Amino acid sequence: MPRIEITSDTLTEALARISDMAGRMGRIIRNLRAFARQEAAPATRVGLSAAVESAIEMVEARARSMGAGIDWQRPDRAVVVMAGEVRLAQVVVNLLTNALDAMTESPVRRIVVRVAES
Repeated sequence: MPRIEITSDTLTEALARISDMAGRMGRIIRNLRAFARQEAAPATRVGLSAAVESAIEMVEARARSMGAGIDWQRPDRAVVVMAGEVRLAQVVVNLLTNALDAMTESPVRRIVVRVAES
């Protein structure tokens, strides 16, 4: 049987990746739990970037599996909106999944998400 050597650098890198994945899984689980609850909270000041990033995290695996990319062009400064935090993220998830559904037959599969001021 061949002998496999694992260096401390390889082990450190593997543990760091495991830690990152565990953190990401925790965020996804928190998002799923929040989505499962019915939000009855009134609209408050919500950071739009956080809601978009949460939504992207929720659909990222599906996008990757169909060869689609999501290009999130985060604004240079904070953008705050009046909304329910969970409801806002749900709206963005719906927009992203609708966009993914619409491009299943498209040769180029890329979603660009950006905030434009009016």
